[in-house]
Amino acid sequence: MMDMKKLLLSLAAMAGFATAGTAQTITDSLKACYAFSSADSFKDGISGNILTSINAVHTRTTDRFGGNNGIRFTAAGYLSAGNDTKYNVKEGMTISAWIFIDTLMTGEGAIASKWDNGSGDQYLFGLYSNNKLALALQGKTYELTMLSKSTLLDTTWYHVAMTWTKGGMTVIYVNGNPDTASTLIDSIVTTSTVFNIGGQGMGLLRYFRGTIDDFRFYNRALSPTEMTTLYTKDSACGLKYTPPPTTVKSIITNGTLKVYPNPATTSITVQTANDATLQILDMKGALVKEQYMHNTTTIDITRLQAGIYIARLTDADGNRSTARFIKE
Repeated sequence: MMDMKKLLLSLAAMAGFATAGTAQTITDSLKACYAFSSADSFKDGISGNILTSINAVHTRTTDRFGGNNGIRFTAAGYLSAGNDTKYNVKEGMTISAWIFIDTLMTGEGAIASKWDNGSGDQYLFGLYSNNKLALALQGKTYELTMLSKSTLLDTTWYHVAMTWTKGGMTVIYVNGNPDTASTLIDSIVTTSTVFNIGGQGMGLLRYFRGTIDDFRFYNRALSPTEMTTLYTKDSACGLKYTPPPTTVKSIITNGTLKVYPNPATTSITVQTANDATLQILDMKGALVKEQYMHNTTTIDITRLQAGIYIARLTDADGNRSTARFIKE
């Protein structure tokens, strides 16, 4: 694995190389894009091809903006694009998606794959059993894998992505930022394995459980600047971008969990109907505070650094509720 300093230097060099040539836009080399909106359902916004629902009924559900354009995966099936040659890569690739992990997700879950745990292995991007992002690439003689440094939280929206460039430079991104990188396979084999979203489908099933939205596939590696654009500004398939609200709710309510004030400077008040364990985590998933609470409890946050945090409540039955708050 590269340390962060070397990673940033390598990515900066890649970005400089790209800039020296013809300027590229965020849609250049975009081979597949699924917005999962009511306008196109399972239709690829680039080619018009339709995904096939395998072993389950996949329906639209709440997306990251509160709309109805996410696709719900119940760990019982996946969406297949078939054996389309555009998912074979030579010079580079990018897989990008917004994901929301269900609390019942267990084991490994593929976000996208051309993998069958056999001679048809090509590449797989998804979640490992510890909620870290996992990537596997198959070369001519061997395969290599990589895990993210970040641990993702359940019931939280993340923009996740991977890039690979011929020669081996491979990067995993979380929320627009490079998370980890390494030089893996210099070239990826071509197989007839079908391309699936939300599961592996052959060999080990690796069903994803949660919601996937705004899925993209490129046959080139996006630059760090382009990845930031995907995270902060762009929308899938050229559809109108609807940014999240700029105002912050002073009281956050999520199921039985209520957190206020928001933003907060010295303390937050957490209210719930049942006895539970409260954990406060930073955006990398690191636990910064934990305590048992009953009904309404005031939590001292004076020692926390300014930033965004997640309050996660777990009751005696294992049910979870989460809410974000800002520490100023």
